[in-house]
Amino acid sequence: MDLWSLVFLAQVVNAQKLVLIVVDGLSGSHFHRYSFLPGFRLFEEEGVWSTRLFPVFPSLPLPNRHTLLTGVPPRKHGIISDFVLNWRTGQKFLNFTQESDFQQSDWWSIDPVYVTATKAKASVAMFFFPECRVNWSPPPHLCVPPRTDGLSFSDDRVAKIVVEATK
Repeated sequence: MDLWSLVFLAQVVNAQKLVLIVVDGLSGSHFHRYSFLPGFRLFEEEGVWSTRLFPVFPSLPLPNRHTLLTGVPPRKHGIISDFVLNWRTGQKFLNFTQESDFQQSDWWSIDPVYVTATKAKASVAMFFFPECRVNWSPPPHLCVPPRTDGLSFSDDRVAKIVVEATK
């Protein structure tokens, strides 16, 4: 598991809550291998998960996340790699390492589910998910992006924000 990405979508239009946890690099076989652990067991017993979810090609974190969250394949949403060069314009996407990666541009032509939910007046909170910093219109109500300094969010302040947003 190389990257943990969490997205919490709270208070969906009909007041139900949706918590979406995306774990890059966690295959179904790994999920079942560790299903004896309480966290995994809880998801298996009380959550919803699919045995029919398959990675898209190319099988990289960002194209797969964006496909999951937009419902369309990379050839439609345009995120075909974690690093992309638009040879026509010279524009580069460098996996959220430069400010231009977050600009609402050709890279972000299709709204993901959390933007659609925000447009529908749902309260949306996103945690540890770099896409929440994209210049979406409208933006999510709460965005706590992943740290870029190699440190973790181990302080109680962030944990309290996560808990409060998902109540």
